[in-house]
Amino acid sequence: MNKGKFITIEGCEGTGKSTQIKLLKQKLKKKIKVKCTREPGGSLGAEKIRKLIFAKSKFDNWSPITEALLHISARSDHLEKIVKPNINNGVWVICDRFRDSTIAYQGYGNGLKIKVLEMMQDSIFNKFHADLTIILDMDVNKCLKRIKKRKTGMQKYEKMDISFHKKVRKGFLEIFKKNKKRCVILEADEDENIINDKILKIINDKFKIIF
Repeated sequence: MNKGKFITIEGCEGTGKSTQIKLLKQKLKKKIKVKCTREPGGSLGAEKIRKLIFAKSKFDNWSPITEALLHISARSDHLEKIVKPNINNGVWVICDRFRDSTIAYQGYGNGLKIKVLEMMQDSIFNKFHADLTIILDMDVNKCLKRIKKRKTGMQKYEKMDISFHKKVRKGFLEIFKKNKKRCVILEADEDENIINDKILKIINDKFKIIF
């Protein structure tokens, strides 16, 4: 049995990651087995940690390093319980955020040392990376306008000031520059179907899946 592929969708808040994953699932499942998941979360244990990260209480003001460790702990459970078992069973896994988000948010956004975060994740996850990472990029002001239009309310990171979001965006751009064999960057300020067609072409060109 051939192993499945692991595809991650990254980007700042409001770039349309969730929408693209839903569209991808609809099209990919016609050809291959697909599992869509998210971070933080995706497994029972990781979802419990997610609640801690986003909890609206006096205990949710985590220090940057504590916050990073919570994300990494959730990722460890998610990898072992969901991602790796599915891949080993021939299922393609599409994940809304992965380890690049920890670098962008906790590293560039919150000021933790990038090399420390990279070494920590390499050690814990045995240098496990996605087979392909799509980074959706858009001007931060446009991202924040999208977020404010949502009816679901704003979560922790969406409430951060614009300087934080600019740092996070810079982080993703730097990640792309350093990982061009794995990462592809796409302009997110286009029609969602046009973006999805571009993502499908990227997947087809890399993995030879004909749609």
